[in-house]
Amino acid sequence: MPISTSTRELFRLDGLWRFALDSVATPEPWAGELQSTLEAPVPASYNDVFADQKIREHVGWVWYQRTVRVPRGWAGERVVLRVDAATHEGVVYVDDSKVAEHVGGYTPFEADVTDLAGAGEQVRITIGVNNELTNETIPPGTMSTTAAGRRKQAYRHDFSNYAGLARSVILCSVPETRVTDITVRTDLDGSTGAVDYRVETSGDADVRVVLSDAAGTEVATAEGASGRLTVPDAELRVSEPAFSPTMFDDNTQAAHAQGIRELIDRDKNHPNVVMWSIANEPDSVEEGAREWRPKAAAFALRDRWLAAAEGV
Repeated sequence: MPISTSTRELFRLDGLWRFALDSVATPEPWAGELQSTLEAPVPASYNDVFADQKIREHVGWVWYQRTVRVPRGWAGERVVLRVDAATHEGVVYVDDSKVAEHVGGYTPFEADVTDLAGAGEQVRITIGVNNELTNETIPPGTMSTTAAGRRKQAYRHDFSNYAGLARSVILCSVPETRVTDITVRTDLDGSTGAVDYRVETSGDADVRVVLSDAAGTEVATAEGASGRLTVPDAELRVSEPAFSPTMFDDNTQAAHAQGIRELIDRDKNHPNVVMWSIANEPDSVEEGAREWRPKAAAFALRDRWLAAAEGV
């Protein structure tokens, strides 16, 4: 996620966009103003917003559109249009020009639109989003067409296929020469910490890398687009997990046992319940977990198999 810095400005396009289903839009909805009275919020899933069943159950393309004026102070900068997520397929137009296409509903994509979005100019941004699921999408699904010509979608997961511009759309200004990617790998050689790095830039540039500690004190520096930083007598910081053994006490065990009892009280008379699940992805390699498992099992009725979801 980009942030504003001394060399990069962000213009977030979150808010209400004009919105239309592909079935009611013109053949080329990007070629002019979207003919629709509807507006949809960005970021959001459009089929979780509208009460209209046709929209909630729509399968296929939908279109978002808004106009924006590029800040006048961006003269001499590169202008990048970034879409943080278009579920599950997206296509982006600036005025009549296609600038980006992307498949995958949960990862960002972007395009350099400098030649189409000059400083101070007003531009029309149109984004198409397709919610169709296939064997190549995450989650997967299948498509079919009814005798009436209606596209129909089928999937096995137990949640709705929410879709749309699910995350932010951002217009960014960046320098002509800039950092485009950074890769960092850490290692430990005895008590010496090592940081291997690689910096990619959009053009020729001198690169200086500085490593600072938590207090902001400089502890190592290097020159060049790739190299290694070393830190003598490195002090390792181990992050404590959200649920660690030190947090697992008698009260926690009692809560788990109570949950098992209530589960059984609720479902014990259902013939389709063929086993009791007493744990969901526990850290079973921990010694404490091995000690607790028989205790948890003891709370379950012996009239069914016991189960646990492991390492899913």
